[in-house]
Amino acid sequence: MAALIALLGGYLAYRAAMIKNEREHQAAERKIRRRKLALFLVASEVFVRLETEAQEIDRKFSFPPEPGQTARFEKRDFKIHAPDELTEIWSNLDIFPIIAIREIFSVRRSLPILLSAIDTLDDGKVYEIDAENYSAVPWGIIQSNAQTVWESSAVIFAALAGPIEEMAPVAEHSIRMAAIFGTPDTEE
Repeated sequence: MAALIALLGGYLAYRAAMIKNEREHQAAERKIRRRKLALFLVASEVFVRLETEAQEIDRKFSFPPEPGQTARFEKRDFKIHAPDELTEIWSNLDIFPIIAIREIFSVRRSLPILLSAIDTLDDGKVYEIDAENYSAVPWGIIQSNAQTVWESSAVIFAALAGPIEEMAPVAEHSIRMAAIFGTPDTEE
């Protein structure tokens, strides 16, 4: 009888340890999902901002001037910021969707080149560029890297939309409206 009680006690201790282990595992998984969601939301914001800024620079080169005409640029026309969050995104590359990884690499490679090319321009100086020199240094470097940054950023943003929606779905319209305005009075 004592052996049966000991066996039962051992089984109950084993089950309790397994339940505790499962709860700890689930808590760790929830923590990882929350961290992943937070990083994806930050990355989404970073890349939509980079897409907008780089696309604005690229647009300046969309239509070269007509022969005999010039385009006028100043350094202040090329506004783009290197986000601090890019370091954290790069250090957590393994949690991003596979399609985004190569694009993050492209942004990480092209953004410093773009910023460096912009930095070679003199503050306050007006540059007049004709059609023949439109793709010369530094203009070609600025344009091609701006294009890479905005296109890669657009791909990353799109690649993150699905996982973000899956982890944190947008509330239905009626639920949002009820939260904002309250529930409608049905007695009328």
